[in-house]
Amino acid sequence: MALYREWRPLTFDQVVEQAHIVGPLKQAVISGDIAHAYLFTGTRGTGKTTMAKILARAVNCLQPQAGNPCNTCDICRGILDGTLLDVAEIDAASNNSVDNIRQITEEIVFLPTKAKYKVYIIDEVHMLSSGAFNALLKTLEEPPAHVIFILATTEPQRIPATILSRCQRFDFRRITLTGLSRRLRQIAKQEHIRIDDDAVHEIALLADGAMRDAISLLDQAKTSFPEGATGADILSMTGQVNRSFLAALAKHLCQGEAMAVLQQVDQLLAQGQDMVRFAHNLAAFYRDLLVCAVVRDSRKPSETALTELVHANSEDLARMQEVAARYRQEDLIRIIRQLAELLSDLRWSTDPRTLLELGLLKLMAPTAAGAAAGLPRSVPETAAVLPAAPTPPAQPQSAGPRSTAGLAGAVKAAVLAADPGPAAARPAPEPALRRQPAAPTAAPDPGAVAPAAASDPGAAAPAAASDPGAAQAAAQRAKEGQARWPEILERLRQQDMFSYLFARHAEVAAEAEVLVLYFAKQEKANYNVFTTSRGQQPLIRAVRETLGHPLRLAFRVREQAESQPDGALTEPEPGLAWLNRLTQAAQALGIPVERPEPGADEADKP
Repeated sequence: MALYREWRPLTFDQVVEQAHIVGPLKQAVISGDIAHAYLFTGTRGTGKTTMAKILARAVNCLQPQAGNPCNTCDICRGILDGTLLDVAEIDAASNNSVDNIRQITEEIVFLPTKAKYKVYIIDEVHMLSSGAFNALLKTLEEPPAHVIFILATTEPQRIPATILSRCQRFDFRRITLTGLSRRLRQIAKQEHIRIDDDAVHEIALLADGAMRDAISLLDQAKTSFPEGATGADILSMTGQVNRSFLAALAKHLCQGEAMAVLQQVDQLLAQGQDMVRFAHNLAAFYRDLLVCAVVRDSRKPSETALTELVHANSEDLARMQEVAARYRQEDLIRIIRQLAELLSDLRWSTDPRTLLELGLLKLMAPTAAGAAAGLPRSVPETAAVLPAAPTPPAQPQSAGPRSTAGLAGAVKAAVLAADPGPAAARPAPEPALRRQPAAPTAAPDPGAVAPAAASDPGAAAPAAASDPGAAQAAAQRAKEGQARWPEILERLRQQDMFSYLFARHAEVAAEAEVLVLYFAKQEKANYNVFTTSRGQQPLIRAVRETLGHPLRLAFRVREQAESQPDGALTEPEPGLAWLNRLTQAAQALGIPVERPEPGADEADKP
């Protein structure tokens, strides 16, 4: 007999951590106030079927003991060995038709042969067909006094409301890590199974609140490691990756060590690890790192709170805290989201290794750049004080042979090739453009000054009006922003390519407490992008992450371009500026472009 069947509870008192259900059921047995229908819901392995069998024996027991069945009388023994026909257990997954339910409705009119009640335990009741539910409905509403229905399911939302309203519902909870560990040690002691505390801890973690899963893993460990099982043995037996391996991988990702990351992926394949399971384990590990970072940055860090939220031994917990110190909270959140997307893609991939390697390298790039630049670990989001511009109505687009995302990515790659930007090392660009600037609803006055943007509404007003010292500090910050403008542009390039393309041609000047971006008259379209709060957000975020503090920004258009020395190259007329850039991008992609001669006929122009 399997170990989980041998150790199935026989009384209410033996059930682990379901006191909110055990108490009412025992009291109902003692008082004799038995309902005609019960519904037991909860995740797998939490004791639904076990509780149903205990209740079936308790209501029919000839010698009940404080609400518990004695398990020694003829009725209890007949139910335990399955020879008493008055108690029937039905699997609705394989008996879900109308005919199966009709057979029950025909049988319940007869009195029980030996027991006091006829008890029907319908497991996985949500698998019944709609016709079967309809056939059960009337019988469940007004059954004979000698009949009790006990329905068990893991998906109560699939049961019709008409059925739910006729049952007393009890929701089973997941068994805690402490409860699982205590029960496993008790079984191991009585079964003479040699297993250490780390192995018990790992089994309890893998069981995820299901007692049956935990006991099954213990049974497997007893067979696989007769000399004694350790935590590493349990991870090896179940195909899990240990936390030291995950911690090493997280360090390599943070430091931008691509070769070491690829070598660890190769090691996983050599061990026969499943890529989907590994991605799931890595996402769970980064979740634990995020918890460590949140506890670290909290005002009142609590070691007790950390141990309650992160289920790991002291050695693994110390290792996690060391790795979490290398990351910012926003980097951990971004990585967890990207791992969720990667996990979804891996389930349908025909080449999981390549997809996993690309996903890990994508995780590595921005984090490595942030670590190299010495950015602060926690940078809050910056809020603009500009009111959000109304979203213009969507314009219909004609379908073309290429998708918009593919063409945007190709143009982005071409622009990167044509304009490499600052010489400083930067991470690989994102494979798809995630954000586009909102189109302005109306063209503003070229001479107008856009409202300044700041991290809070109070920063929008000039600091000189209240404190001369604050005004001097604000002016110093504006000068710092002017001096570090190339770094700000590089940060903007990494985060939002479109905003970078619009901002890179602007001239910056520190005027009092404001960093002003001047646009040439022929670049008025670029200026229009930054007249809305939505268009300013990427630049505001890049400024804050580069400087470590907010900065007031203003945007202006120069009415007249400054005079240029003789022989200097002049900008093309405004009508051809964008055409020239598009031509350069197309040529970088290898697309032939024919440009008309200056004197060509107007009808021949593209």
